[in-house]
Amino acid sequence: IILTTLTLLIVLAFVLTWKVGNSITKPIKHLTRGFKAVTRGDYSIRLSPESKDELGQLESYFNTFIEQLEESNSRLHESEKGFRSIFENSVEAIFQFDMEGNIQKVNPSFVSMFGFGSDQSLMESKINFHRDLMVNGDLWNDLIDQLNSERAVKGFELQLYKKSGVVFWGLLNAGGIHETHRGEVRIEGFLSDINAIKVAQSGQEKIREELESMVDRRTVELSTRISELEEQDAQNRY
Repeated sequence: IILTTLTLLIVLAFVLTWKVGNSITKPIKHLTRGFKAVTRGDYSIRLSPESKDELGQLESYFNTFIEQLEESNSRLHESEKGFRSIFENSVEAIFQFDMEGNIQKVNPSFVSMFGFGSDQSLMESKINFHRDLMVNGDLWNDLIDQLNSERAVKGFELQLYKKSGVVFWGLLNAGGIHETHRGEVRIEGFLSDINAIKVAQSGQEKIREELESMVDRRTVELSTRISELEEQDAQNRY
């Protein structure tokens, strides 16, 4: 009787232990499987709580967390899509340099402005902005000094080289972005082709100079004529 009772108790304890352990480990396995799916980028997974205890509530919280994460990820994706569209389709040339002038990222307008076939060909050429594209490389130090003192550069005019060697005028607006986790500073901004404006201004300046020269000549001629008339009038009175 004792042996039979002990055997029954051992079997009963084993069954109860198995049931209790299974009731604990099964939800944990579900949670582990759910988190593994999320790390792979699958936000569609949902758990089905089989109890109302703490583990069941934990599975419910997991479902709520994944729903909020999926919504946030969707908003982030839409925001990134919008910014990428602005970056890719902007008429202005958008750039990202490091403090040495090495090009890190540019948009298609920047590529076409300098006459390269693609951003890949530009990046493979390892073009440095101030050594290879700026006509007066010494202006780079002025730009960096202004960035360090004011954190931004506005209306910075400079002459640049195209890939073909043609020189044109550009207008640069940029800011210094500090990456505290890396301890680095990068330069981001816009570059506009103002060559047509500078040519027009040069033409206007030339016209103004010609007009001033013409006025000066006419003034001298008029002064001479007045002197002649005054002299003739004096002779007539005499």
